[in-house]
Amino acid sequence: MSKGAVMNDTPLAEGADRPRLSRTHTQIVEMIGRRIVLGEYPVGSIVPREEDLVAELLVGRGVIREAIRVLASKGLLESRSKRGTQVLPSDQWHMLDPEVLSWRSTAEIDLKLLRDVADLRAMIEPAACAHAAVRAADSEVSLISALAREMKLVEGDAATFIEVDMQFHRALFAAAHNDLLMQIGAAIEVGLRLSREVTVSMGHGSRAEEHLEIANAIAARSAVQAQKAMSRLLIASQSDIESVLGRGWARDAGTPDPA
Repeated sequence: MSKGAVMNDTPLAEGADRPRLSRTHTQIVEMIGRRIVLGEYPVGSIVPREEDLVAELLVGRGVIREAIRVLASKGLLESRSKRGTQVLPSDQWHMLDPEVLSWRSTAEIDLKLLRDVADLRAMIEPAACAHAAVRAADSEVSLISALAREMKLVEGDAATFIEVDMQFHRALFAAAHNDLLMQIGAAIEVGLRLSREVTVSMGHGSRAEEHLEIANAIAARSAVQAQKAMSRLLIASQSDIESVLGRGWARDAGTPDPA
């Protein structure tokens, strides 16, 4: 080694402070949230102590405390005196929180999430289309129609198709002019994206024609036809999921397989 050379792999002395990383509390919320949702921190378990998380994640105590506070507000954690911070049962998690849904969707394939979103879409989207047919401004009708046509043009590009598909459904919810529906729609979008990635990315079911039928019904200001068109799309989407995952996928998600 030449004179003056500096060794970069010299270990820190025991007890020496480790350099902290410039992670934000938002990043730490995501890291811990994913660990909870994906089961690394199981329901009922006590998450590592504050000082242990500081040492592992190389951030300050304030960042950890804020992350724990945010996760508690989402129903994932509860701080208990003399026991520490505990992971709450999943039925207390705020499942419509887009971040919680996003963390769930990072699992290999979350069949229960897929089923739950399919159920929710069947309950909400046909009625949303009916409202859109009546309430949409002319500019919103034009946007929905343009997105439906664009979906047809990009069918061969799965990634682009999925993005346009998300814009289409976002535009539908907006055109219904219901603030509560917009909140639910933001949550549905996460699960819808998972559903489309299961089907479109594997070469099944772009369903561009069905989307165009919805757009045409809304343009015709026919609430009945818009509702029916969306119902047909949802039935077709279920068929596409079955073609990838098999007919028993709903049973595997925790519900009886339909006869």
